[in-house]
Formats: sequence, structure tokens, C-alpha cells
Amino acid sequence: MAYTPPAVAVPLKTQAATAQAWIQQQANLAAAMGETFTADMKSYVTAITAIANGTDTTSTTLPAQPTDVMTASTATTTT
Repeated sequence: MAYTPPAVAVPLKTQAATAQAWIQQQANLAAAMGETFTADMKSYVTAITAIANGTDTTSTTLPAQPTDVMTASTATTTT
């Protein structure tokens, strides 16, 4: 009989904490490039933070990462 390892269930709060590392990376990139988060990204950050800190106790899955993360700066450059 073949061995089947048991399924490992990662708690949602742990998944959210991991997602926060990705958010931090995106925030660093946005700051370095003079960009800001899109409304979708801001909403994602709010949802992930609520799950990670225990404020949201009803969610059973993480929200999907937004595809549009950053909005280009409105500053113009001259050459």
C-alpha cells in the first residue's frame, strides 16, 4: 500500500501573515518607484490585515491578490 502523507492545513491567520510579506515587498517597490497602490490593492491590504490581526473572524479563504497593484505617479518628468 502506498504511503499518503496527511494533508497539512495552514491556518488562515498564518496564510494572511505570509501574504503580508508580499504586500510589504510591493509597498517597497511602489515607494522606490514613486507609485501608489491602486484601490484594489488598498482593499486587499485592508482585508489581509483584518485576517492577520484577528479582526476578521468570518473569512475562510484569503482574497485573491489584485492584478493591478500600483498606480503610476502623476508627477511629470522633463528631459
